[in-house]
Amino acid sequence: MTDARWQKTRDFMVSAGLLAAATDWKQAYTTEFVQAMQVKP
Repeated sequence: MTDARWQKTRDFMVSAGLLAAATDWKQAYTTEFVQAMQVKP
């Protein structure tokens, strides 16, 4: 997933009351394992 997709997911979860707005969503995932694969969204 892309940063933009994660941001939208975070925004949805915050608006639904499922996630605190202060949560650092960038720590929820890594692209470390797929960077060399050239995966496209």
